[in-house]
Amino acid sequence: MSLQHAFDRLIAQHERFRPSLTPNTNTLSAAELASRDTIEGAVAECQDIFQLEHQRHAAQLWLYTLLGDVLTPSVMLMVQGEEIPSLNFHNGTLFRREGNFWFGFLPGSGADSHRQAGEELARSLSPVVEGLCEHFAIRPAPLWALIADGVIQPAIAAGNEDFETAKGYRVAEALHEGIAEVAGDCLAPMRVEAIEDSGLVAVDPQHLEAEEPEYLLPHRSSCCMIFHSPAADVCTSCPRQDRQQRIAAQISAIRGF
Repeated sequence: MSLQHAFDRLIAQHERFRPSLTPNTNTLSAAELASRDTIEGAVAECQDIFQLEHQRHAAQLWLYTLLGDVLTPSVMLMVQGEEIPSLNFHNGTLFRREGNFWFGFLPGSGADSHRQAGEELARSLSPVVEGLCEHFAIRPAPLWALIADGVIQPAIAAGNEDFETAKGYRVAEALHEGIAEVAGDCLAPMRVEAIEDSGLVAVDPQHLEAEEPEYLLPHRSSCCMIFHSPAADVCTSCPRQDRQQRIAAQISAIRGF
């Protein structure tokens, strides 16, 4: 099956991905995405949309949103299909969906492995991270945490949805390893546990396929900063939540997806 056919099938199953996978004439290069004009325009519009006082909060929220738009469809396809889309922004079509805030990305080729795709992603986003750090005085670690969660969360969610939790874990693990090749010590470790009854148990990677959990729960290491908006609250999965309340809410959400 061609990569385009695979994405067409994904859109048929998940209509919400159509805007992020349907390029228009407003395309831009990977270098243009990381340019000062693009970043400052996106952050300014984010401040306006979410009524955020501080630019650095808007910068993190924009990156979080960008990752959801350009990564989630491809990561879901990796888990629910056999294809491995390349996450190299130079090998696909980046485009503005509308205004300066919303973007999309249609990969143009496949990667040899999930780990390679993760490394491609990190190299593509490294200039964006550098730009955000330079323009808004943000440390790189919180931004790399967002990028790691940007692949781990949808991979585990896709595995839970398709009852392919072992595959979701392996995809998340390999993507994370690829990102670590570029981010280095900035990257927090991947933390995923299995849901058993009403609690959590450790995942045994060596026996994951033989004893596949029904559901997995990924712990975030990042914060999108949306709680600084007067129109929003702290996300269910946010590490700023009380741990026990967060886990209880996440388990409820995962089992009722």
